[in-house]
Amino acid sequence: MDRSAPRDQIGLSLGAWGAVQTTAAGVAIAVGGVMRDASLAQASAATSPASAYVPVFLLEVGLLVLALILALPMWGKSPVSAVLPSESSRNPTVDGAELITILGCKAGVSG
Repeated sequence: MDRSAPRDQIGLSLGAWGAVQTTAAGVAIAVGGVMRDASLAQASAATSPASAYVPVFLLEVGLLVLALILALPMWGKSPVSAVLPSESSRNPTVDGAELITILGCKAGVSG
């Protein structure tokens, strides 16, 4: 994880992430509602009201498949291997405190 932000601005990045996530959720709800309403308006009286949700769920499935395809190149890559030194320069015995330090976690683990 890149921790290049100054300590006094970490909260700012967390707040920005929350704002982006909330905005994305709101847009998703609005788009889903518009799609449902448009499908319901075009449906005949003989069809079930639940059938208006089919296009919304099909869009969700399509976006899920797209996300899986985009994530496929990352399959099998360990995030730990990116931060640990290479095998030739690393001590083969790494204790828990050293691993926590290497991974950038807080060393306040009780054991």
